[in-house]
Formats: sequence, structure tokens, C-alpha cells
Amino acid sequence: MAPQSIRRIKAASGILCLAIAMHVATAGLGRAIDFEFDPGLTQALFKDLGEEAGLAVSYMPAAPAEPLGFPGFDIGIEATATSIDSDDAHWQLAFSGDPPDFLVVPKLRARVGLPFGIDIGAVYSSIPYIKAGLLGGEVKWAALKGGAVMPAVAVRGAYTTLLSVDELDLTTYSADLSISKGFLIFTPYAGVGQVWIQAEEKSAAVALSDERISKTRGFVGLQIGVPLVSFLVEAAFASVPSYTARLSVGF
Repeated sequence: MAPQSIRRIKAASGILCLAIAMHVATAGLGRAIDFEFDPGLTQALFKDLGEEAGLAVSYMPAAPAEPLGFPGFDIGIEATATSIDSDDAHWQLAFSGDPPDFLVVPKLRARVGLPFGIDIGAVYSSIPYIKAGLLGGEVKWAALKGGAVMPAVAVRGAYTTLLSVDELDLTTYSADLSISKGFLIFTPYAGVGQVWIQAEEKSAAVALSDERISKTRGFVGLQIGVPLVSFLVEAAFASVPSYTARLSVGF
């Protein structure tokens, strides 16, 4: 590929991620909200809340199936926007202010390549407009590493937990199977998996049972990689859709 084309791809990646960062930074200006459960929140509504919030903060695959390789390393900025209906009762009764139409979760994500096709990764987020944080990790194994003809196939297990929220304990576990095949600088991928959500309320306003929720999720994505830099977009589909973009550097 011509150097001019590579420079254009890098510039486009930078512009897109800058736009994401600006949206994240300004999304909550003047409208910061807290999780604050209303006494009207019922068990059924709490289950709906746990399901959608759990999917929003669960670990997004955001990577092709092919492994980084040893001793590979990748670190980048990432943002996931999950579309919700802010007028739904379970959102209106869960926050101290008006909930947003999109739950945007900015993240710092790092991955390390190990021998035998194994990658490990971690993600951290601070979500200032809802005064919350997120911590998670993953282990991915490429059963097929892929090559000139063969695609890569991988399985992944992951975990996340919500931080700094007094009203709610929210933990997710996930497992997925993915396939990818690189063509020049483009690597499309797709997969399907299961997300298990554990939601526990800790509010003085309500007395609700814990919820254990399981949801199937499919996803498709595209990674554009040039030396040292990659840009990725992904769409994930369950009961609510999520859209992820990531700009990373690695070797």
C-alpha cells in the first residue's frame, strides 16, 4: 500500500477516536447523574435494568480471532455506546436525573500475546457522567491461528465488574467463539457468545432479590491495521445493541 494511503488511514483513525473522546468528555456536562433507586422500582423492572446495564458494561470482544503472537503487545483507547430507551420505567426509576439515550463507556484496554496462541487482556473505565467505573479482564485462545488461506478461530472468556456505585453490584461473565480472516490491512471478524449477568441491589429504598440473567450476543467487526497502529469498529447485538470503536498501538 502507498505511504500516502497509510497516512490517510492513520489520520482518519485519529479523527474518529478524537470525536469519540470529545463525545465522552462532554456527554455528561451539566447532567451528571447517580444511580439512585426509586421505591417504585419493582423486581421485574430491576431485572430489565440489570439486563441492559449488564450488557452495556460487559466485556466487548473488540478484536479479531487471530492471536497477537508472542511477545505481542497492544494498548489503546476504546469507547462503547449502548442504545437504550431512556423513557423506559426501569431507567427512569434507577437514576437521580434523566438517563441518556446512549450509555457511553470510555475505556483503556491492553492485551498481551503469550505462547500457544493465547492472549490475555484487561480493561479499565471511568464513567464520570454516571459517577461509576469499570474493571475487567479476558483470556483468549486461538485454536486456529490462521494463515494465508485458513481463517483464525478463537474462544474467549471474560469478566467485568462495576465500580463506585453504592446502589448496585453488577458483575458479568462472558464466553464467545469468533472467526476472522485478514486481507491486506483489513481483518473482518464475526462471532457469537453468551453473557451471564449478576445484579444485586444495595439500596435502602427497595428490597429486591438478586437477578441472574443469561443473554446470547452476536457481533461483527472490522480491524484496519498498519505498522504499529490499528483502528477497529464493532457492532454487538443482543436485547440492546452496542457499538464499539478502538484506536490502539502495538507490536
